[in-house]
Amino acid sequence: MKATELEMEKNLVADAAEFRRVLHEIEARLHIQSDDLSVESLVSSWIHGERNRPGAAETVLSGTGLSVLGDMSFLIASIFGDVMLDLTAHASTVWLPLLGLIISVIRTTRREWTIRKQIKEKIVEGLRGTLLELAGAAVDLLLLRHTDDVGVNVLRREGDVQIVVMK
Repeated sequence: MKATELEMEKNLVADAAEFRRVLHEIEARLHIQSDDLSVESLVSSWIHGERNRPGAAETVLSGTGLSVLGDMSFLIASIFGDVMLDLTAHASTVWLPLLGLIISVIRTTRREWTIRKQIKEKIVEGLRGTLLELAGAAVDLLLLRHTDDVGVNVLRREGDVQIVVMK
């Protein structure tokens, strides 16, 4: 048990040395001048677990010029930006073409339905116009489309008109 504690203490001291080196490197890159006392107190509090002491974070971090959130905000922002960029790329490569395909199918189907409706209306108008001009006579016909043929029903007939249906 004692050997395990000594091994753990040795690992913590090695980690503290690495932590101290990283803090000095960060200070050098950010051009922050702090005294070694604040770095030592930060490493000491990290080793001995004095994080829960009231005011420990403020006193330790005040000398380094780094705050807890200020130090992590760049990392959090870059992670958020990376996730948003990945989602945008995923949406543009997978979902946008699929959405475009669905919209194209809907518009094509609607356009075809509109054209068919317009063609039917033009045919009916043409038949009405032609039938109304027959030698001063008037005829109203009901045309029913069946699977194999078309049924003709005479609804109204005025004048001398004869209706002949040929197949």
